[in-house]
Amino acid sequence: MPNYSFNGLVCYLQASKKHVNLGFHKGVELQEKDTDQLLQGSGKGMRHIRIKKMEEINPDVFSSMIKEAMALNEL
Repeated sequence: MPNYSFNGLVCYLQASKKHVNLGFHKGVELQEKDTDQLLQGSGKGMRHIRIKKMEEINPDVFSSMIKEAMALNEL
């Protein structure tokens, strides 16, 4: 499972048979920025976006969330 970092862990991609998760290590802190309410999960800190179809990929939204996650590591 690839993890991506910038001053610490930022996000990861997790593939399964029927979907791919774009996960965020500080997902709980991202939830207030998630205006499209894409983040799922109930763990202490991590959240993910479940992608089941190519049409669900929104590059602008995903890029924005990744940049926000990177900014959290600069605090």
